Amino acid sequence: MEEIRGDQKRDDPKREQVGKTLWDILSKIFAGNPRIVILVIVGLVVIFLLLVLTGILKFEVNEGKVSMRFTRQNAFAASSSVRPDDLIGFCIKNGIALKKKYVITSVTHMLDIEFVGKHRDSTLYKERIVYDVLALEDISGEDKVFKEDYFGDPAAKGLRNMRWFGTDNERLISEDETAYFVHFNCKKGETHTIITGNDEYEKGAGIPIEYYLRYPNDDDVIGKLTMLISTHDFKFRTILKSAVRIIKNGQEIRQNEQDAFYNQDENQYSSNVSVSYSWTKILPGEELYLVIK
Repeated sequence: MEEIRGDQKRDDPKREQVGKTLWDILSKIFAGNPRIVILVIVGLVVIFLLLVLTGILKFEVNEGKVSMRFTRQNAFAASSSVRPDDLIGFCIKNGIALKKKYVITSVTHMLDIEFVGKHRDSTLYKERIVYDVLALEDISGEDKVFKEDYFGDPAAKGLRNMRWFGTDNERLISEDETAYFVHFNCKKGETHTIITGNDEYEKGAGIPIEYYLRYPNDDDVIGKLTMLISTHDFKFRTILKSAVRIIKNGQEIRQNEQDAFYNQDENQYSSNVSVSYSWTKILPGEELYLVIK
């Protein structure tokens, strides 16, 4: 018996017969119907042009040689394959339904409390927010689509609002510098990171009996929101149910309270402490609070 090794294969008469039969059938169809040949060629040309015009198929010239390649899908196009319970899928589904130009896949809202002054008798509240934005439509640097609003009250006794400039161009809406539009360029399906901030100086303040960080979500679809309050100057008192979510649906208001995460340094030379919590799948009309005592 002959042994077959490596890539050697026996000829298969049946396979050859099938191949010849298919070729004969195709030859007869095309030879007898020139119109089919023309339609097939036109169809292939149309498909080729669509791939080129939509940017899926691109030509590149490298060292005098022309090559073509398929482009990778952007974040928005690729997101069509995500599961319904995925945070990005949640954002895109609800953003499209609500006709939003963008959604926010994640937000990090931070507040650091610091005692300042010669006698450390005043308080500086440093507030920073980081947004990861996914564009559902093209956004131009001239569009007024992303509004930022900090709720400091410059008229309050002993409280002074100090604007902190972030990563993008900001144009004021209010004279007290607490509300402004953030302008940026972002193509549909692309992402953009925005950082904004605000500082508030309170004279004659001490350790707060109770303080909360508030995020009122009036307009946005948000995948995940993380809030954090930190300080080096005093100890928080660990309290239960300090992470609060309020959902407004017409006349109905539902409140959900959860335990936040407290992170404390037990070193006697440091009083560093923070409290944080993360919420997911947030829709317009919800309010989030993080409370300390």
